[in-house]
Amino acid sequence: MLNAKRTLTWGSLVTVGVLVIGFGLFFAVTRLDDADKWGSALGGLAAILGFPLPGLAQGTKDLGLFLSEAGNHDRALAPARTAVTMFRALAKSAPGTFAADLAMSLQVYAEVSANVEADPASSLVAVQEAVGIYENLNSDLPGAFVRLLLAACRTKAQLLDRLGQEEEEEEAAALVRHISRITKRS
Repeated sequence: MLNAKRTLTWGSLVTVGVLVIGFGLFFAVTRLDDADKWGSALGGLAAILGFPLPGLAQGTKDLGLFLSEAGNHDRALAPARTAVTMFRALAKSAPGTFAADLAMSLQVYAEVSANVEADPASSLVAVQEAVGIYENLNSDLPGAFVRLLLAACRTKAQLLDRLGQEEEEEEAAALVRHISRITKRS
């Protein structure tokens, strides 16, 4: 019985590994436009089917980040949004394992969306959720997520400024200053 479980586990791992490598090779030889579309479609399908692979979610987030940093903000929006969907499903099933990844994908989505100027309000909602997750993680593990919390607070302050919400922007800026002082001490 134990050998059957072990064989099934290893077989599943090898199959998933082959699929990930296969998709990687496919995306390597496919034009970036098509890779983006296929990556978003596959990521969304995996999330809908309830089979969000952590590696695929991470790769989708990284694709969005890479495209954004390369100046392809329009193309970066779909994978960034898909990564949020996938990490949200993963965090729902294993919050302790994937909460930080969800927060990071929310922040990436907020930054990409803000760069595209697609929907500043949804960017703000995403970064506010990321700040909340980082605050919870930082209270559970003091200091471990303070730099990521700082980056999310900066993004939040920038979005609030862009939206003209001066009072909230000043609160966010004060939080950034407070967190900056904490990180300088540590």
